[in-house]
Amino acid sequence: MSKKKILSIGIDLELEEIECININSSASLLDWDIILISPTLWGFYTGADTYQGKHCFTDYNSAKVRQQCSHWCREIGEAVKHGKTVICFLTKKEEFYIATGEKTYSGTGRNQKTTRLVTLFTNYKIFPCDMKATVSQGKEIKLTPKNSEVISSFWNDFSSLASYNVVLDLNGFTPILTTKVGDKCVGAILKNHTTNGSLIFLPEIDFENQKFVTEEDDEGNVYWTEEGNQFRRRFLQSIVDIDKIAHNSGEITPEPDWAKREFYQFEDEKVITSELISIEEELARVLAKKQLVINKLSEVNSLRGLLYEKGKPLEKCILRSLEILGFAAQPFHNSESEFDAVFSTDQGRLIGEAEGKDNKAINVEKLRQLSMNVNEDLIREEVDAPAKGVLFGNGYRMIEPRDRGDAFTEKCHLAAKANGTLLVPTCELFKVVKSLLDDPSEEYAAKCRQSFFDGVGLVEFPQRDLGIADELQAVE
Repeated sequence: MSKKKILSIGIDLELEEIECININSSASLLDWDIILISPTLWGFYTGADTYQGKHCFTDYNSAKVRQQCSHWCREIGEAVKHGKTVICFLTKKEEFYIATGEKTYSGTGRNQKTTRLVTLFTNYKIFPCDMKATVSQGKEIKLTPKNSEVISSFWNDFSSLASYNVVLDLNGFTPILTTKVGDKCVGAILKNHTTNGSLIFLPEIDFENQKFVTEEDDEGNVYWTEEGNQFRRRFLQSIVDIDKIAHNSGEITPEPDWAKREFYQFEDEKVITSELISIEEELARVLAKKQLVINKLSEVNSLRGLLYEKGKPLEKCILRSLEILGFAAQPFHNSESEFDAVFSTDQGRLIGEAEGKDNKAINVEKLRQLSMNVNEDLIREEVDAPAKGVLFGNGYRMIEPRDRGDAFTEKCHLAAKANGTLLVPTCELFKVVKSLLDDPSEEYAAKCRQSFFDGVGLVEFPQRDLGIADELQAVE
């Protein structure tokens, strides 16, 4: 078997010859010879609302979906352009709403209402072509009389496991599979005649057929049966054969250097080349601008780590949140001491310790560490008075906030009140930060800062009623 580098996106056959990644990856496809894709986006649906009977993503997930589809659309196009074989198994067409990023406002003050504008989107947006895919399901499929040689052997082996989810209308593609009745296109190929790269659309294959895998054991593991192992090996060989036939079906002699001289160029070629250069320059500017926006988005949405992070990532989220509240905040470390957060205003200094627990509350042991930090800080020559201790806790961090128990144990509450320490659940800090970012107010920020100095035991942040409702509205 030819040593081809094979990448699978969304299909894990657990073969060492095939590297598998999920569709959330930012991988380049240019490192691979053969790429297999299953275009499901269900992983993005976590926490989605519904609108007109379909999933509707949050603003954050909407941006992620649009960005991810744009990434794969570009990568697939580049892969085919550079001679790669890209095979797409057409899973169910998923339709859902994503936010456009625009909002409309009505009313004023407490009666103000915010309406998010959303638009219909589909997982098939990852493909770099004008794809009109109509939902239609079935199993009766046949090879076309012409142009299907590239997959004929594959189809003989695996047609019994195939089913179509859509019928296709693809401008520029060559049909290779149709319905047995009506000759509707359900599989197609697009060739790049300069590089012999291929973009191939095939019906869905039942990779998880019950004949191929055993039932889960007591530990939740699933194993391949002997028939499943035979299927995986045949599938791997068939994919390599498709790539070989696709490249041999139209071998092109590489253009010699002398043929590239200006003397042999067509006038239209020069004009088109100039146009292409202008487009690529504009694309470079747009991509640079896009990266800046991506960086800004990443900086903002990283604050959601207050809800689920631990360790250094949680500490970074806390420091940035304190800065948003108006504190001067930074970590501290020297040869003798290391503090998660030292933050201050004109009113005084505070020292923070951060802790996250997966499925339990923060215990009293962390208060002992915080007390030691406060004492070590006071020993330093440049410190004149003890700083106030603040314990930031992200208890039950792997559970959705509304379903969590108390972030701190009862002993932790009692000890904090006894020694004058402030307890701050990072979920509550997230609410305050989100409120300030969504609707900035120095007056509210000042009240929140004061809560750090006034409070003992569990923090009591001031309440703030923005009076904003959130509705959805579709746009064409």
